[in-house]
Amino acid sequence: MSETLAVDGGTPVRRKKWPQWPVHDEREVEGLRTVVETGNWGGFPSPNVEAAKFAQAFAAYHGAKYGTCTASGTTALE
Repeated sequence: MSETLAVDGGTPVRRKKWPQWPVHDEREVEGLRTVVETGNWGGFPSPNVEAAKFAQAFAAYHGAKYGTCTASGTTALE
């Protein structure tokens, strides 16, 4: 590995361009379509059905018993 940073003329560690952000596919588009068409934008834990589904799926993915949705990382730490 080069001792010189790429910005200073050293060898870059990544040659490919970074992907466009946010990375998404039809699943995210369908999720957005659902909340737009139902008007179910917020109100977690109730009546936001989509947020509750996401919290359960996220917890299961991580092997956790419970999950909760927050507005940001900051509120998650409070």
